[in-house]
Amino acid sequence: MKNYLRGVFFSAVIILTIGCSGTQTVISNSENTNALFPGWYQTSAFAQDSTSFSSGGTAVASDSLIAIERAETQARILLESHLAQKMEDIRESLGTDEASRSDFIITLRNAHARAEQAATVINSSSKKTEKGYRGFAVVSISRQEFHSLMEQGFSSKSGYWNTFSSSSSYKAAVK
Repeated sequence: MKNYLRGVFFSAVIILTIGCSGTQTVISNSENTNALFPGWYQTSAFAQDSTSFSSGGTAVASDSLIAIERAETQARILLESHLAQKMEDIRESLGTDEASRSDFIITLRNAHARAEQAATVINSSSKKTEKGYRGFAVVSISRQEFHSLMEQGFSSKSGYWNTFSSSSSYKAAVK
């Protein structure tokens, strides 16, 4: 009798679990997630087109202005991080002893690090949530401006700049 009752109990639990799960909850969560983001917000961390590079950030705070400020900071950091990876990939593709020198690497990193502050806020806003505010921001830097920053960063190392900027990888990535 005990085994029979256990079987009935576990069967009821399984039937309830299966019966209560469904696609409605998933659809509802998906709709709520999309409603959280403003229409202009890019949900991918990094985007590029023929004229610029951009990145989006989001942050939570108890104050709407602080949430926006933190989102802008995150977007700037993400933009610079993605550009840094692009520049590092180009440096590695050069395959020269010159590009492997620590002085070259430091010069490169200092050059692209300036993009974080040079980026322009394209859009920002905040939304009230249950626990405060969620800030959203998108920052962007034009390819031309980024190229100028890179050139300025290498200004004292013209040989390094010629090696780096003349590579087909750099031209394809930035120009």
